[in-house]
Amino acid sequence: MQSKIIWTTDGNANGVAISPDGKTLYIPDTGVSNFRPSNKNPYGNRMLWAFDISGSGAVLANKRMLGNPVSYFYDGIRASREGWLFAGSGDGVDVIDPETGFVLGSIRVGGGSNVAVSLAFGEHEMWIVGKGGVWHVKNIKARLMRDW
Repeated sequence: MQSKIIWTTDGNANGVAISPDGKTLYIPDTGVSNFRPSNKNPYGNRMLWAFDISGSGAVLANKRMLGNPVSYFYDGIRASREGWLFAGSGDGVDVIDPETGFVLGSIRVGGGSNVAVSLAFGEHEMWIVGKGGVWHVKNIKARLMRDW
């Protein structure tokens, strides 16, 4: 097995997702965090980047900003079976359109000091973990988990 760097982060990237067709890579830049969630830089980056993946997977091209969360930053990201992006976004998980970057909705985790950091998919369920606990979202109509 070999590894090759194909992009150098200029911030504090946290999380990575690949579109179901394998053609797009998504990376949230969490530079606002300064490597520690308790130490925030209000001028740091917090964009969600999208890249085209070459056929061989050895090159990323066409870097573009897909979105910029209203508050906090995207901390952990997953792409569903249908291609929707789910990203921890402070007090919940944002559901993001992969074409436009628009936030279609949010799944809240209770507010206060609770912070959604990472998530995992089941067939019709989602597990969210972060500061304040672990949350389980059940009975999601769409099938989230992908066949790898």
